[in-house]
Amino acid sequence: MSSVDEIKSKLDIVDVVESYVTLTSAGVNWKARCPFHNERTPSFSVSSERQMYYCFGCGAGGDMINFVERIEGVDFYGAMKILAERAGITFEPVTKKEHEAKDTLYELLEVACLYYCNQLNGANAVRSYLKGRGVSDASVSVWRLGYAPGEWRSLYEHLSAKGYSDEDMITAGLVKRSNKTSSGTTRLYDTFRDRIMFPINDPAGRAIAFSGRIFQETDDAPKYLNSPDTPIFHKSNVLYGLDRAKQAIRQMDFTTLVEGQMDLVLSHQSGFQNTVATSGTAITQDHLKRLNRLSRKIMLAFDADSAGVGAVQKSAGIALALGMDVKVAVTPEGDDPADVLKRDPGEWKMILSNAQPVVTYLLNHIIAEVGSDKRSLSRRVSTEVLPYIAALPQSSEQSFFIEEVAKKVGIREDALWSDLKKTRPITESQRDTRAEQEQAGAAAGVGSDAAPQESRATTRNRLGIVAQDLAGLILWQGAKEESLIDVASARAKLEERLGDDAQTFLDNVADHPDAVFRIEQQYGESNVTDRTVEELFQELDIELLIQRRDRIRHELQEAGRDRDDERVAQKMKAYQELQAQIDRMRQPDSEKT
Repeated sequence: MSSVDEIKSKLDIVDVVESYVTLTSAGVNWKARCPFHNERTPSFSVSSERQMYYCFGCGAGGDMINFVERIEGVDFYGAMKILAERAGITFEPVTKKEHEAKDTLYELLEVACLYYCNQLNGANAVRSYLKGRGVSDASVSVWRLGYAPGEWRSLYEHLSAKGYSDEDMITAGLVKRSNKTSSGTTRLYDTFRDRIMFPINDPAGRAIAFSGRIFQETDDAPKYLNSPDTPIFHKSNVLYGLDRAKQAIRQMDFTTLVEGQMDLVLSHQSGFQNTVATSGTAITQDHLKRLNRLSRKIMLAFDADSAGVGAVQKSAGIALALGMDVKVAVTPEGDDPADVLKRDPGEWKMILSNAQPVVTYLLNHIIAEVGSDKRSLSRRVSTEVLPYIAALPQSSEQSFFIEEVAKKVGIREDALWSDLKKTRPITESQRDTRAEQEQAGAAAGVGSDAAPQESRATTRNRLGIVAQDLAGLILWQGAKEESLIDVASARAKLEERLGDDAQTFLDNVADHPDAVFRIEQQYGESNVTDRTVEELFQELDIELLIQRRDRIRHELQEAGRDRDDERVAQKMKAYQELQAQIDRMRQPDSEKT
């Protein structure tokens, strides 16, 4: 009996659904108000006989596994894990050895979390800093905030004493290996030192990574330092606080997205529990897909600086492409959400209540920057506002914002409508930008090995850029009387990795003189060495591995949908091996204790 069949033999969908929503009897079936959209009259039906659910309002439907995927915001394996624990059985989509290795990582992260928490108890300066930022003792406890001591090997020695291996600590992202010394030896040292530690959890609430924040400002240290990707943590699809926010997001039917951990902790502390944070990483489609399962409404609450505006533009474009309703909370200049929440939670509530549709926000931002220069206003509205209006699905919405733009900027509505007809929606522009980048990446041999378009876009994007840079360097330096690099060797390496497609890249760059000019400007004579080329080839190798990994991930998803446990185990093993290889190659060579 497969794991799926065993779970379904032990659980009834009515009991599973009833643990999330209140069901009432309706003849042979059960009904409730749908947990996936707001409604007053129950249209959500659950059948014990068929072991299925269906909503006549929004069309959501499926079996108990699909239900848990949607309501918990997890993938198939996450849902299986939740249901298996409820059924009292062990779900092992991988071999026993691999399962134990993964459990070791969870265990290591938990032990590290407890260690950091204990260290915070005696770190008076850190506690004073947190208190000064407005973080209560209760929040410190709830979010399990900790402190990584400033010593180089404090956590390493603690974990070693408990019997954990060096390799497991490295795989978990908790320690790093230094370069070899003159004697040929290496040392391990802690990844996080002298930082406030925020554990990052998976949807089930297990610690899977850390984000460390400095509390003593320095010029040479990043404010936040995050764990590297590991077999249990991938930053592109994890949002800080989602494990605690998902129920509130469903109940309130919107998500508030902030940028930092401190913003998140103070939001929840002040009662705004439908808040999640990006943990210092750029928002991705995977992030927003996960939120869109819980609610299609999102409120972006970023800092009021140029970086915050840029984050709004990018995030809003992705969200609109997913069909989400996007608003922006306007934070006072010079403040971040944590500052406002510390000062007055009531002020933050008012800011959220007055959140602006993304089109209005972008329009007001341009007006504030440009002032009364109508010509500049007109140009920027055309390029920075109309694409977002064009992305709106309903003409009534478009009409509303065209009227707003006309009034605020002083442009006739008929002129705006004429321009709008010629404007490509921001969602299409983003797709075309990705397509152009993917076209360059297609020359890098992505044909039969390619994963589906959605999962390979980022890989192709970066792969194509790196390959084009290498082709540009080869052509630029090959045309010089005295080249700064070994051109013949670089060309041979490019052909070795990309085969016949290497010539395609070279031809594409040769056909566009501006591409070679870009390379000259980007690198400059003083920065071009054989080491530069070596680093680009290392990055190209990583992107090729990522491409293979994403293909395996696609095959893994297919195996999961087919309920093929043996193939799932094989593909999971291959995926983890490739990810481990990628992580090893990404390990910086220059880090020293």
